[in-house]
Amino acid sequence: GNALITVKNLGSDTLTITDVSGGSTTINFDQTQPGFGHQTFYLTGLSTYCPCDETVKERVCNFTITRTNKHGNSESIPLSINISCVDEVIPTNPGDIVGLGDGSVTNPFVINSCQELQNMDQNLTASYKLGADINCAETLTWNSETGFSPIGTSASRFRGSFNGNNNTINNLYFYRPSVGINEATGLFGFTIDANINNVILTDANIIGNRYVGGLIGDNIRGNITNNQINGNLTGDLYVGGLIGDDSNGIITNNQINGNITGTYDSGGLVGRTYYATITNNYATGTINGTDNIGGLV
Repeated sequence: GNALITVKNLGSDTLTITDVSGGSTTINFDQTQPGFGHQTFYLTGLSTYCPCDETVKERVCNFTITRTNKHGNSESIPLSINISCVDEVIPTNPGDIVGLGDGSVTNPFVINSCQELQNMDQNLTASYKLGADINCAETLTWNSETGFSPIGTSASRFRGSFNGNNNTINNLYFYRPSVGINEATGLFGFTIDANINNVILTDANIIGNRYVGGLIGDNIRGNITNNQINGNLTGDLYVGGLIGDDSNGIITNNQINGNITGTYDSGGLVGRTYYATITNNYATGTINGTDNIGGLV
């Protein structure tokens, strides 16, 4: 009865998605940042406005996108969604259904694609969980071939939660050797008071400048637990298999297997740390660098 769709908005237009059957399902979004890119809409009520029956198990549900620009001119674009009808299953946790979730701790948003993973940067305080294994090989061509854009910046850190559910994120790619000295590279760029656990990265290829980590570039406080990172990381300063630079984090039960190259302050687990609590972690692989290089930290 619900679906997530992604629309790419290239300007400052207002996008409205309306069920053409005339029902009450209307999704409104006021785009105020030109060139913002992909925007995800949550459509509810499909079981009412596009119903299944005993004989029809596959059908197409038609919608209309109405786009209005800043001059008040509008155009309508048809949108079709393929619906697969299955027997209803009522889960104990509604967040277990793809597309549900409200971002709360008890009902986190569910991530089921690499694009949805990238969309976490639109809400840096919400709770998320990975609903399935995802392959991010497509990130090789993203952002003019610089790859995935880290979640959280130095000005707006990620402070929510992310539970990988022991699902795998494969082939995540970053190529950012020339970013500024205040930029971080990793699945999460900058975090504070975040809870990130049960994440498995495999075949990650991460190239940055400073603050380079497989999971987090720069972390303040928070709990980083039960994560596994496998891949290759390269940077100049503060390079770590899990976290590039950490302050007061609680880092527990993490496993790193990879090749790590950094010029200064680099380690198999964490490149540099202040006052962290580090318990029951290990790192295997090769660590290459010039100064302040450690097998673990």
